[in-house]
Amino acid sequence: SVLNSFNFDEHITVEVTIGYNTIVPNLKASIMLQNSWGEYLSTIVEEVVDHSGSGTPGDRMMCFRLQKNIIAPNSYALCVALFITPELVHDWVEMICPFKVIDTGTKMSAYEGINFGSYFQLDYSFTTKPL
Repeated sequence: SVLNSFNFDEHITVEVTIGYNTIVPNLKASIMLQNSWGEYLSTIVEEVVDHSGSGTPGDRMMCFRLQKNIIAPNSYALCVALFITPELVHDWVEMICPFKVIDTGTKMSAYEGINFGSYFQLDYSFTTKPL
């Protein structure tokens, strides 16, 4: 099913179907996380490999799974690209599949809806001690 919102504490699965008439050696797929202004926040690049063993053209499903508890609550979109090199791009589509990550009880939940400049929940430790 297609969703347009995800809880902060759940994985996000992105499925992309591509169709092509000829096998394209060294074809790469990229998925980029964009904020609501279209700025790129993070990029994943993977080679598109024919795992079917047929070695024939046709439709392929690519599945990207984004980890939970990392993408901060906010509104986002995706950019998907197919390319061989950065200069040889077959397809590039921006600001698609808009979605929202909903806060499910993080320390930042009191600030939901405010742009505080955070797009990722950093893994950190914090301590205090008397001086």
